[in-house]
Amino acid sequence: MNAWDLEQRRVHLLNPQIEHPLSIDDAVWPVPDDADAFLVQSGYGELGEVDANPFNLMLTIPDLWLKEGLPKSVKSRYRLIAATVGDSDFSELKKIYQVIMKSSGEKMLSAVTSEWQDLGFDVMDQTAISGLSACGLGDAVAANERQNFSSKLNEHGLVIEEAAAREIATMLNKLASEHAPFLPVRLWQSKR
Repeated sequence: MNAWDLEQRRVHLLNPQIEHPLSIDDAVWPVPDDADAFLVQSGYGELGEVDANPFNLMLTIPDLWLKEGLPKSVKSRYRLIAATVGDSDFSELKKIYQVIMKSSGEKMLSAVTSEWQDLGFDVMDQTAISGLSACGLGDAVAANERQNFSSKLNEHGLVIEEAAAREIATMLNKLASEHAPFLPVRLWQSKR
């Protein structure tokens, strides 16, 4: 994980002190170019394309991975990440995309939310561009407002509480209306 330089942090982050921001946005937290090839070589090619965009994820994740994480041959280089949205946000996305919840979705959601590490909330537009780290908030947010919001972030630059994430989404809908609607999305990482 590469540290962001100070100018990049000042332009893009609500709290420029965060050197290693995490995000739903693959421009911020990219999937390595060789992820698909590596899975194929490791015998997991049937899972489909790996993509950081939440609307183009792997077709299925094996139940064993939900409980035990990635196989040893894979987890030495990669981490398993999930993203969840609330019901009202899912309805909002459904208006824009043909979002389909597979029959295994409830089981996966239950395993992720009960056993995985909660990283915090990002605030994304409908194409998974992060309002927290990829919209260039910089000077568009008043200094006092920026200080107020930065106190609501964790060490990853993600929002700690959903209410604060919704507050930031409302601000972003005004500041970057071409990206609206912004929605809170909770990020999770497999503990194993």
